[in-house]
Amino acid sequence: MGRYLPGSPIVGFYNTEAKDFEEHNREISLKDGKFSIIDTTRPYGFVSADAKVWF
Repeated sequence: MGRYLPGSPIVGFYNTEAKDFEEHNREISLKDGKFSIIDTTRPYGFVSADAKVWF
């Protein structure tokens, strides 16, 4: 898997209450009697193309 990391996006969800990153996250919204799912995961960058993956 490590050889596929260079160039990959870095995404996540920052929980302001816990002051820490969590897994990918979604919210369920109810508006006017209709449910919708909102993706709250945000992009933060990417793994450099010349990154040396060591694990």
